[in-house]
Amino acid sequence: MGDEDKRKQNLAYLRSTPGGSAPKGTPAKSSVSGLATTGVVGAQSPMPKKLGPKDKSVDFDPSEGDVIEVPVHHGDSGDTGQSMIKEQLNLLQHYIGDYWASYRDGITHFRDTMSFSSEEEAEPHVLEAAFIEGNKAALDVALGHMGPAGEVLKVAIAAIKGGMDEAERAAKAGGERKVLKYVNGLLDGIKAQSEAMRAAVENSKHAVIEAYDRVAKEDVQKGKATPDGRLVGQAAKVVQDVQASVAAFQKAIPTAAFFQRRFTLAFADTTGKTDLVSHGGVEAGKLYFKLHVNTDFTVDEGNTSDAWILVTLNEHADRVAQGLSDSLGGGKPWQIPFTKKVKVQWEEDSFPTNQWHEGWIFFDDSPDHYRIGGLIDGKMAARIWKDPKIRARVLNTMKMTGTKSEPF
Repeated sequence: MGDEDKRKQNLAYLRSTPGGSAPKGTPAKSSVSGLATTGVVGAQSPMPKKLGPKDKSVDFDPSEGDVIEVPVHHGDSGDTGQSMIKEQLNLLQHYIGDYWASYRDGITHFRDTMSFSSEEEAEPHVLEAAFIEGNKAALDVALGHMGPAGEVLKVAIAAIKGGMDEAERAAKAGGERKVLKYVNGLLDGIKAQSEAMRAAVENSKHAVIEAYDRVAKEDVQKGKATPDGRLVGQAAKVVQDVQASVAAFQKAIPTAAFFQRRFTLAFADTTGKTDLVSHGGVEAGKLYFKLHVNTDFTVDEGNTSDAWILVTLNEHADRVAQGLSDSLGGGKPWQIPFTKKVKVQWEEDSFPTNQWHEGWIFFDDSPDHYRIGGLIDGKMAARIWKDPKIRARVLNTMKMTGTKSEPF
């Protein structure tokens, strides 16, 4: 940092400090308890304006027209930059515990809902998709939100993923595995994985503080906080970056319901058909619904489904459906990431007898993006699906059941 920049930072420091002063008539902007005031020093300031995620003091040099931004971070009275960083990393260790608690609760809810017998087995690829891939993906998402500060967990994550890879190899070895034994083994290993991540953070604290000290040496105040806990300069930015990274990790922690849904989806997502097509077999791993529309465009409740029907080749189709319902947390069955197949039956008023038409509405993530199948007229199918009352009857159905056979 050059002498001129130091002069400007020192001026900004004075303005951001109670009792500090600056030349009269110099525009100034200072951060106080997360609020900013802007105006001419000595003049009446406008109403406080909330700052963004990072508090900053901005110095305008009237002689040169330059503008520099100086980060300002607010701690508590008596805090130092080092203690602020330690506090954030302690929080991170706490949030790591929250992550693994969600994973544990998700597994427990899944296990209890499915009620596996001690002898029940599952294909290795199902176990891998349910428990290993899901956890790896969730960790990647949570750490990805942390940015560069996620490096403090790099060693721990490498070790944990190595353990997951070993579990993956174990799942694949020797054919089908006993599900209950496998799940309980995962639960037993959670404490060690959580402690490994916490230990990695503990061992990295000194490196983060050393990085802070290196940056602070270049600041006017050398990283020293004011008596009321205010940091000014690039040292403040180091603390802000750590704080933002820890908050991002905490925000990205999945809920237990997320994990339960992930595990259950893997068991529900079976490929194949319930029977030969010639015998009425349908695709498994899909959600089905039957909709009957009268000639006056009202829904025939007696012939319309009262629940979405999950078709899966899993032996416990009803339990799988229940597990998915439990994990939705107030969401609706159509939001489950399976293809939805709505069978549409439409009665046309004609002489001498009414005519029946039958077709399908297919959609995946959004009911607004649908496909039409079957013999029904495409324009009529679109008209039916765009009718708000008819569509609401389908999408607002909250009940879901499961079956291994044809849905209707």
